[in-house]
This record gives sequence, structure tokens and C-alpha cells, in this order.
Amino acid sequence: MGGVRLILTALKAESAPIIQHFNLNKISASFPLYNRENIYLAGTGMGEKGVSQSMPKIISFFKDKQLIMEDFYERKPVLVLMIFALSYFLVTALSLPAAVVLTLLGGALFGFSIALVIISFVSTLGATVAFLIARFLAREYVQLYFKKQLLSINNGFEDEGAFYLFALRLVPIFPFFIINIVMSLLPIKTWTFYWVSQIGMLPGTAVFVYAGTQLAQINEISDITSPSLLLAFTMLGLFPLVTKKLLKYIRKDKGDE
Repeated sequence: MGGVRLILTALKAESAPIIQHFNLNKISASFPLYNRENIYLAGTGMGEKGVSQSMPKIISFFKDKQLIMEDFYERKPVLVLMIFALSYFLVTALSLPAAVVLTLLGGALFGFSIALVIISFVSTLGATVAFLIARFLAREYVQLYFKKQLLSINNGFEDEGAFYLFALRLVPIFPFFIINIVMSLLPIKTWTFYWVSQIGMLPGTAVFVYAGTQLAQINEISDITSPSLLLAFTMLGLFPLVTKKLLKYIRKDKGDE
């Protein structure tokens, strides 16, 4: 599952092949900003001056979209929450590459507590539906196209049981959608898959939701270096390292018993 990618280019000649390769669409009439799914491309012009002049426009564009969504949320809170929850559920159930973007958006729009609760439950429900679809409707497909991942995950599951699923959720060696569908072929109960997944994904979800709340505070270029936003980026960077160390310690402790 990839995150949001913002590509900055100085010249039109640089932008053209990227736009064509990713089939990007122009989303701003005032300056060259293109998008498709989680990829954004902005034409900044040449040198430091070009970047410094274009960044306020980029920030303003996203800020305007944020204000529109916040206004709609204030007027129709229940409807917006339902639309967001359904969208997130479908993204995870259908294994679409937009969960990170939606997690950041949820944090920015709803705040930490509400976003964390909603995303934690709907992401786990969506993952469980993907698990059940693979188990009952796509068993042969999974066996055919995910042999390598199935062998690796099966070996880990045989050694550690449900704790291996917890470890995969905490530090995803494989993309989440692969974990969902490959686990469906292993002897794990649906309820066990659900609660272990929810607990295992919760810390990572909290980190990304917090990052979303801080991204929502950006109003100008100087805000990018604010302590709270730098803390969010630091947490995103350190989280995989810290959780790997934690899992290593837990496994060592289990081995000593």
C-alpha cells in the first residue's frame, strides 16, 4: 500500500512523459497540477525561485479543497461520516490503493479520536471481507498467483500462529491486501483474523491519523517546518524501526521461556 506521491518538475518537457506514463489529469486551472489516484505532479518552474513561487499555490489548492470538505462536514456530519466509512470499507475490501490517502484525509477532516475509531473498525471489517471473499470465492486464484507469498506466510504461521499475523499487521512485510487474501487459505478462524488484525493495525493507523491532523494545519510554507508536523514525520519514519525492535524483543523473550 503506497502513500501519496508529490512529483515536482521544473520543465514541461520533464512533466510530459510522467503525465503520459501515469495517465494524470489536470486538476487546477490556475497552475500545472495533475493527479491520478495517490500521485500528484506539480510544475514548479526553474530553480529555487520557481519552487518558492509555486509552493504557495499548491498549498492554497489543497487548503481550498480541505475547507470545502470541512464546510460540508459541518453541515452534514452524519452523511459525511457515512460516506467516508463506506468509501474506506470498499477500498480495503476491494484491495484498492487508496487507504493511506483516506487515513490522512480522515485525520485532517475529523480529528484524531473520531478518525481513529472509524478507520480502525472499517479497515478491519474491509480486510475481513477481503479475507472471506478469498476464502470462499477466489481460493484457486490465490493459490495460483500468490504461491511465493503463501509459502512464506504459511511457514511463519506454522511457527508462531496468530502472533505471526499480529507481527505482519504491525510491521507489514507484505502489502496488507496480500495478507488478507493469503491468510484466507490458512487454518485461522475468521474471528481470530478480525481481532488480531484490528489490534495489530491500530498503532500504525494512529500514527497516520495523527499525521493527517497535522497536515491539516498547513496554511503556508513556514508551517511545513512546525514542531508538530516534524514530529508527525518523525513518527512515520521511526514507527517501522521501533516496532521491528519490539517484535524482535518479544520473540526473543518467547524463545527464552
